[in-house]
Amino acid sequence: MEFSPRVVELTTLLESRISNFYTNFQVDEIGRVVLVGDGIARVYGLNEIQVGEMVEFASGVKGIAINLENENVGIVVFGSDTAIKEGDLVKRTGSTVDVPARKAMLGRVVDVLGAMAYRQMSLLLRRPPGREAFPGDVFYLHSRLLERAAKRSDQTGAGNFTALPVIETQAGDVSAYIPTNVISITDRQICLETKLFYCEIRPTINVGLSISRVGSATQLKAMKQVCGSSKLELAQYREVAAFAQFGSDLDAATQALLNRGARLTEVLKQPQYAPLPIEKQILVIYAAVNGICDRMPLDRISQYERAIPSQIKPELLQSLLEKGGLTNERKMEPDAFLKESALPYL
Repeated sequence: MEFSPRVVELTTLLESRISNFYTNFQVDEIGRVVLVGDGIARVYGLNEIQVGEMVEFASGVKGIAINLENENVGIVVFGSDTAIKEGDLVKRTGSTVDVPARKAMLGRVVDVLGAMAYRQMSLLLRRPPGREAFPGDVFYLHSRLLERAAKRSDQTGAGNFTALPVIETQAGDVSAYIPTNVISITDRQICLETKLFYCEIRPTINVGLSISRVGSATQLKAMKQVCGSSKLELAQYREVAAFAQFGSDLDAATQALLNRGARLTEVLKQPQYAPLPIEKQILVIYAAVNGICDRMPLDRISQYERAIPSQIKPELLQSLLEKGGLTNERKMEPDAFLKESALPYL
């Protein structure tokens, strides 16, 4: 049977349309809002969604999938939830939330995880609360974040990435869940105290609570010898000073401890943006630890501290950086210099 040219043309057109029928379509997985409130939406029907995947609501507002449950998905809404209603369609985007890390990020502080906000969000998602009402995955979140700190090999571009987590304590309580959680992961911690700031002790470092698991392994030998007992003396001074204000009759040993501790504290004060080279630090701490500043008025210690680096011989400073440390012979010259230079300030 022969077909007319018109029929052949129509058949060819239909075949072409049929063969390309599905190529221009995009299949989206959609769900519906079953409950919304307090910035949290519960959505039914997104069976293949991933944790951390972004979704888009019918109003154009976006959100992130946090809780994957059997019956619904808990989604945190980015923005106001007033435009979202029960029954609205929700569409998967297929992309997870991430932060681009390029050269523009170098040297910048990035607030990646707000611990208190995360607890509030988890409670709204009705997650099972753990210690201090935090969810059980907080440790995993902290470790996943901090384990990105690494040193890259030369084959991958060299360089390193240092993690410096900053934890805000509640009323200075370092035994709370979040501080202890991060402390258990990191190598060391520096604890800053608001009380010390108002006492004009800056930097406001609490010597007793600030520790390092590396210890003195990274210090110069001269610095180890000089500041070996200073941390213990400062910790004892803080403890005794708290009780000394309630009594006036103190024995000679307690008075000596308070006197030495006050001068050690004064020596460790540092003006803003005024770092001190390590060899000059050794000299200043040596003078305080060895009692050279014990009879010096507190208000004159800073003057003495500034005078030391300007009067000392450069070769003496350089000798402090040598690996041998401060031997008995090497101690004689700095000891004599520090005692002589302290006389005008006594």
